[in-house]
Amino acid sequence: FINENLYIKKYPGLHMDGYINNRMTQYFDNYEIIHAKDYCIDTSAMDLYQKKRLPLGFVRSEDVLPKGTPITVRSLEGDMDLVVEEDLYIMIGIKGEVYPKRKETFLKSNEILNEKYDYDKYVISNTYIPTVKNRMTGQNHLLSDYAGVCVPSGSVKIFARKLTKGVKIFTAWDKDKYMLGNPGDYLAVRCDDLHDIYIIEEKIFGITYESVEE
Repeated sequence: FINENLYIKKYPGLHMDGYINNRMTQYFDNYEIIHAKDYCIDTSAMDLYQKKRLPLGFVRSEDVLPKGTPITVRSLEGDMDLVVEEDLYIMIGIKGEVYPKRKETFLKSNEILNEKYDYDKYVISNTYIPTVKNRMTGQNHLLSDYAGVCVPSGSVKIFARKLTKGVKIFTAWDKDKYMLGNPGDYLAVRCDDLHDIYIIEEKIFGITYESVEE
């Protein structure tokens, strides 16, 4: 809602419709909006990368809460509202960041190690605590209590490019909330699924990914 009297004082001579159009133009100039499910991404200006073999945490969502429970996955780039399913896995990255994976994609991309997950050992910064929220009760669950350890297999690669402007991605996982990417972060997409589009924070990208030849 815009207070018309304040608007007139601040922008004398500019019609209300013109003001709104200017604000909308500024918004779209500052942010690229991507709806991953329907987006046709151009990978021609993107480079090819793969994950380094750094240990990561993983959690079967059914080990935390019963099947059918609505949850919020609290990622660094934005929250995602999901439902606990048999094939829903949740990854824990090097900064404690979390993100969802389907079981088939997880098993294709990673090798499971026979060891218990140690948050203090595998996370380089303890400023972000990996949790999921039960939307029915409001309770947060500490994922490190349920996590195993895996390493990327190198069999799945991504295309990525560094952002020069802000991006808001409505992912294929959650069409109602967006992941926010800022200039310097990376826009990424899996080579084997061009609708699996997401944001990787600049520092995380530099530590966890390496360039590969096409």
